[in-house]
Amino acid sequence: MSNPLSIKLSFHLWKTVSATLIIISLFTFPFILDYSLSPRFILTAVSLTAFFYSLHKSKKCLDVNINLITLSYIGFVGWSCLSTFWSHNISEAIFENTKLLLGLGVFFSSLYFLNLHPEKFSKCIYGASVIILLCLCIVVLWQMLSLTGLGHSNTYSINGLNGHKNLLSSFLFLNLCFLLMAYSKSIGTLKKSALIAIVLNLILILFLRTKAVWLALIITAFVYFLLKIFQSTKSKREVVSKPFLIIVIIVIGLNIFFLFGLNSICAAIIQKQTSMTMLAKVFSPILDIERITVWHKTYLIMQQPFTGFGSGNWQVFFPSASLSGLWRAEDLGVSFQRPHNDFLWILSETGTIGFNIYLVFVIGLLVFGFIQLKSASRLNQNFNHFPLFFLVGYLCISFFDFPKERIEHIVWLNILMALIYEKIKKCLPFTLSIQMKIQHRFVFIFLFACIAFIGVLRCRGEYYTRQMYIAKSRGENQQIIACGKAALSFCYHLDPTSVPVEWYMGNAYSNQKNYRQANAYFELAYQQNPYQRNVLNDLASCKVMLGKIDEATLLYMEATRISPRFDDPKLNLASIYLNQNKLLAAKQCLDSLLHDSERRTRYYEILKILETQKQ
Repeated sequence: MSNPLSIKLSFHLWKTVSATLIIISLFTFPFILDYSLSPRFILTAVSLTAFFYSLHKSKKCLDVNINLITLSYIGFVGWSCLSTFWSHNISEAIFENTKLLLGLGVFFSSLYFLNLHPEKFSKCIYGASVIILLCLCIVVLWQMLSLTGLGHSNTYSINGLNGHKNLLSSFLFLNLCFLLMAYSKSIGTLKKSALIAIVLNLILILFLRTKAVWLALIITAFVYFLLKIFQSTKSKREVVSKPFLIIVIIVIGLNIFFLFGLNSICAAIIQKQTSMTMLAKVFSPILDIERITVWHKTYLIMQQPFTGFGSGNWQVFFPSASLSGLWRAEDLGVSFQRPHNDFLWILSETGTIGFNIYLVFVIGLLVFGFIQLKSASRLNQNFNHFPLFFLVGYLCISFFDFPKERIEHIVWLNILMALIYEKIKKCLPFTLSIQMKIQHRFVFIFLFACIAFIGVLRCRGEYYTRQMYIAKSRGENQQIIACGKAALSFCYHLDPTSVPVEWYMGNAYSNQKNYRQANAYFELAYQQNPYQRNVLNDLASCKVMLGKIDEATLLYMEATRISPRFDDPKLNLASIYLNQNKLLAAKQCLDSLLHDSERRTRYYEILKILETQKQ
């Protein structure tokens, strides 16, 4: 006879899981710079802390299977965490690695729930995906009504609750997978609700005009129908008996493409060569030249091909390849925080070692998943193979965008991968089952509690950085300094545009004519991001005020190299050369200016006077 209390607890457990998924996907905090990233980061960490604490209290056994898939996933996260030791900016490395740890936690907790009761966990996912989609529809409708028109440019003002329209669109793609599963596996009200949600989801995806997601939908459908055709073929054993060979061949092929092929394609498109390769001709219409330029420059900064330059540090090193060719970055101040290609992002930050571990994990999931699907009696047997097809589509989005940055993507992607793994785990060879003892769970409770604390510090940092922006607009220098000090922590030094918080504080001290203190903070900013053009320019200006002209000259020249269209360091160099009576050098600086200004006119007049006197 069942215990009524255990039934009640079980009911509350599944309701809690469903509510947690909804809140993590929708929660925002409008008082910080990125209103969704850090809050959802904290909620995910708190949820995983509570999950492992409940495991500890229940004293239930937790078995972890160690095989090619789980070992490669753990290995990738472990290698990425290890890269913190050679990362230049430690705070960004910590944040990026803790996001990966959250993803790993979601993956294994999803496997626990699937083993505990797969039907109830699936219903939680289905119900949550429907509610999330309906909430996003309401938010998007509200944002649409606030627009003056519905042109293509105005769609960039629509972000739902995901920070950017492309991120919203890619999240809708993930959501669509679970909606299709809900429709195919449910009955009654949930089935009808899922059908309505699917229609609304597709309408939103079409309206948002994100080409990467459209392409992903086409590829997902193509793979589905292709496998439906191949399902009728008879060559099953040959394929099933060689999974490792298939994985090795695919991984080698991807290495050749990403290490050599893609860079050549990008270079060919940028140079607009008449003899473009066939691949270049295919890529050129799909991609904008700016994104191709960013990819090409990513290869230029790969000075450590085996280890990478550390997790979370692409944004720091990217400007070192020069911002030339990126007019939005130079003239409009647009900053690039990621390479718009998750594969290149992983390759550049964790090197070929981390990149290949990641490929083994993802390709292993796909290969064993398709083998398991190929071995099934019918393709349409239980439509829960949707995650496999949508993982292929998601990887397509990852090639053109940066979904791995966002928490809601990380959570739902890891649930999707857990569903695939649950299907293939029985056919995985060399599986070793390890039982997590009760005392080991304290480690995970402590780990995710620390990650939640890091999230709180990041959230606090963004809150005070926002206050610092407000104080800067009002010219309140002392308030800038106070907010900057409150924002800083071991895991927060850069604002969302990769500008160090110390730079704002250095400018505040400079405005107060306290140049020694300003120099100290500019030096700290330089340590955090040595390739940020404003940091270089203002550190040099401060050194001029302290009489360190030679050091200032080198910094100005570096700022000019990084951003050739940035006039401030050129004007400052011209001022130094005029004072040193180096008229030819001063004229070259002034002639290279791209924008008219009062300083430029004044320096030309001084130059003419000095040239007349010299004659």
